[in-house]
Amino acid sequence: MSAAALCFLILSVVFQFAEKNVRKFSLTTRDLVFVGVMAILTTIMIRVGLLIATTLAEVSDLVPERALVYALPIAASAMIVRILVNSEVALVYAVVVSLFAGLLVGGDHAYTVYVLVGSLAGTSMMRYVSRRTRILRAGFLTGLANAAAVVAISGFAGLDEEFLALDTVVNAGGAFIGGAVCGLVVLAMLPVMEALFGYTSNVTLLELASLNHPLLKEMVVRAPGTYNHSVVVSSLAEAGAEAISANPLLAKVAGLYHDVGKIYKAQYFIENQAEGSDAHESLYPSMSTLVLSAHVREGVDLARRHRLGGRIANIIRQHHGTALMREFYRRAKTSEDDDRSPAREAEYRYHGPKPQTREAALVMLGDVVEASCRRLTNPTPARLEQHLRQTMSETFLDGQLSECDMTLADLQRVEKAFLKIITGFYHSRIEYPSDEPAAGAAPKSGRNVRLVDGSRS
Repeated sequence: MSAAALCFLILSVVFQFAEKNVRKFSLTTRDLVFVGVMAILTTIMIRVGLLIATTLAEVSDLVPERALVYALPIAASAMIVRILVNSEVALVYAVVVSLFAGLLVGGDHAYTVYVLVGSLAGTSMMRYVSRRTRILRAGFLTGLANAAAVVAISGFAGLDEEFLALDTVVNAGGAFIGGAVCGLVVLAMLPVMEALFGYTSNVTLLELASLNHPLLKEMVVRAPGTYNHSVVVSSLAEAGAEAISANPLLAKVAGLYHDVGKIYKAQYFIENQAEGSDAHESLYPSMSTLVLSAHVREGVDLARRHRLGGRIANIIRQHHGTALMREFYRRAKTSEDDDRSPAREAEYRYHGPKPQTREAALVMLGDVVEASCRRLTNPTPARLEQHLRQTMSETFLDGQLSECDMTLADLQRVEKAFLKIITGFYHSRIEYPSDEPAAGAAPKSGRNVRLVDGSRS
């Protein structure tokens, strides 16, 4: 009980300091509970490990007690925190766990340093993990860092005698095993923690990126235009994320699912309508606004039902922010009369919230860029670049990016990344004339240019 109370005290004090002074350090209630559970599990592991090490050392002298203590996979908990929360939280957590581990091992400062080195090495290799093999590789490298830390600590303490040097080798071996086992522990615990706390790791995101997912298959059948649109937005968001060092896999997967709510009323969205038809012609602008805004709520419901995870659901909720539905607001202003109250701009905006992360902002930008570029006539590279810059500037000036961590420099890099993708999807292609002209038609001379819309279904 006293150990748990001390652990809670250290966590509370350090986390309170970090929340006020460490950039991007922000914890929800779920995060706090998760971090507390990981700290308690680590405390239990250290207690049990010390008991086993002491017992084995008393029974046999083959393996030193110290080597068994070094073999505890303590860094695994910090690695899991890094995967499921973020690097800032993992850094603070690693410092707290290191201090606490040193206290549990009799106030050993050397062990505190050892745990800190291993935890930081492990968390540094957990950035955007998308394959299980990378976790095993990270465990192996953490083992090397652990072993190096043990050797360095022994050298710093001046352990030069032969028998002590042998102990150092054995201890380093135990430390390497402890690091290597961390990879296995992370692989075993990660799915459990995701299920218990509703997190979505990059490993799970990689599975969601499969185009064979039932939700994406349903979108292909019921809203094929939306599916094509989502594929382009996914490519844009991924390229933008790579340009500004955001999470490319999260941006890509969120782009695939951001408009999934449109499958319920697909015919009311322009990308699914036949040429020349408009399902909104018979609706009041206010009713059209309700239909369009409903796809956000319905998309979040589908994300929960299909267990896409909180990060995807949040981006679906935020991908329109509080943007204005300009066309229907224009129609409402045009059709104003004395019998009806004047149209208010606030009634024709999405309900938000605005994007809270850079990945959500990238999906928003990709969405508006793809939708607007699709309607361009004669999409030459110069026109695409000008239109792209104008569209992104309008989104920025509308205040839609005011609540996420994206700078003007980031926007410029995103614009360049988007332009490469957009010019690949929308560009002029040459249509070669037929060898035999149609009956009654004059023979063709020269070459005609046909515009190809890369996203139309």
